[in-house]
Amino acid sequence: MLAAATDGARAARAACLVVCLFGALLCGGCASEPATTSTGFLSDYSRLEPVSDSRAEYESGIAREYKGFIVEPVQVLIPRDKLSASDREAAKRHFDDQVRLAIQEAGWTITDAPGPGIGRLRVALTGVAKSTWWKKIHPATRAMGAGTGGAAMEAETLDSVTGEQLAAVVQAATGNQFDFTAFSTLDDVKSAIDKWADIFRERLKELRVST
Repeated sequence: MLAAATDGARAARAACLVVCLFGALLCGGCASEPATTSTGFLSDYSRLEPVSDSRAEYESGIAREYKGFIVEPVQVLIPRDKLSASDREAAKRHFDDQVRLAIQEAGWTITDAPGPGIGRLRVALTGVAKSTWWKKIHPATRAMGAGTGGAAMEAETLDSVTGEQLAAVVQAATGNQFDFTAFSTLDDVKSAIDKWADIFRERLKELRVST
């Protein structure tokens, strides 16, 4: 009788632990993204207009008249305690690749020569929200975004001759909470980069159609 009571108490404690853990996951169930702040990377922030809580942008009327880009290497302005050296390099490489791929797939030219109709594209990874892998273990909480990190970026296009700002954006994004193979901050940063690249690609396509 005593053994049965002890076993029952143990089972109750185990069930309580499971409930508490699941509750903690639910409480922390939202994906996180870093704040969009002005880092000083952009040549001008005064023209930015809020589009949402996580995005502000500017586009001049003449941006659509351009036909190609000089693409500067992505800068990583994230504090070193937020990402390891290897993860910083991997994120930079991924961002560089996705920016160039988006330009090419949208039908624009990438060049090294400044001139009329050529913009200079500058991009920086400016913030990161760390992911919490253990919150991603349970499919239900992961689907709610638990433990999913994110990143922030700033970018601008300048006239390659005059240096005039043609377009600019400051934005943040979370990783893909439905990617059940992503269990690291780097995975979520890459996912955020992919989202930005998709937006950039579609915007470039729209500009080509409007010219």
